[in-house]
Amino acid sequence: MSFKLHSLSLAALLASTAAVAQTYNILPNDYLGNSATGHISCQIQPPYLLKETINLNFGNLLPDSVAATALLGLNGVVSSGDANVKIFAGTSTAGVWQWSGPAAPTIGAIAATTVTSGSNPPMTVDTFLTAYTSGGTGPFTNNGTITVGATLHLNANQPSGQYSGTYTLVGTYQ
Repeated sequence: MSFKLHSLSLAALLASTAAVAQTYNILPNDYLGNSATGHISCQIQPPYLLKETINLNFGNLLPDSVAATALLGLNGVVSSGDANVKIFAGTSTAGVWQWSGPAAPTIGAIAATTVTSGSNPPMTVDTFLTAYTSGGTGPFTNNGTITVGATLHLNANQPSGQYSGTYTLVGTYQ
């Protein structure tokens, strides 16, 4: 009888040892349940590259005592629209922009803008001209340059100064 008890004690001992010997892995909350979260990413490239490479510059001008216009052609040469402004040769440049896109650009209308110099009266720049020339290199299959000219309206007795401003060129493709 004691042998039988001993057997039972051994069986109970083995059962209790097995229960104690079990190990449990505690997992972080990310691993609990039957689902988990994954991550998604992408980068959308602009449909084209449009970058100014040469500033539109009317150069050095000497206005008359009456209002005048200076015309900056696509060739970068300034002329007087009404003979009321003296032009100093060699100081002007047409604006030049780099274009790279999947097709040749369609240039949108460029809104009139102003150039300013401190407290001097602003001058209007309008009647923008544009031309696209294909060629060159870039990240897309259609590369080229956009040249920009414009008209500057000088006020009568416009004060001297370094005038500056900005304009927005919008290129799209079909």
